[in-house]
Amino acid sequence: MLGKLIYDRRMAVQRELNQTYLIHGNGGIQAVQGRLLQHGLCSFTKWDPGPPQWRFVFDTYLSKYELEQILIDLARRYDVRVEVKKQTGILKS
Repeated sequence: MLGKLIYDRRMAVQRELNQTYLIHGNGGIQAVQGRLLQHGLCSFTKWDPGPPQWRFVFDTYLSKYELEQILIDLARRYDVRVEVKKQTGILKS
């Protein structure tokens, strides 16, 4: 029953994701992804081009402005940059 509840919650979140961003930074990737976890899905994490520089794709319902406000303190510390990747439309399960 608990597994189904978690699965249903994840599917509900996925249906609302309509923005995709490419997020870059230098160190602190766990802090950045941890901050974003409740707002969407982080995926395709890679070194850019090598440690400690990184990038990942973030699917969310947030506007770029809202995303930058959530990350404002981490952006200064870890040189986080947000790039609009594409408009995804609504993801469906």
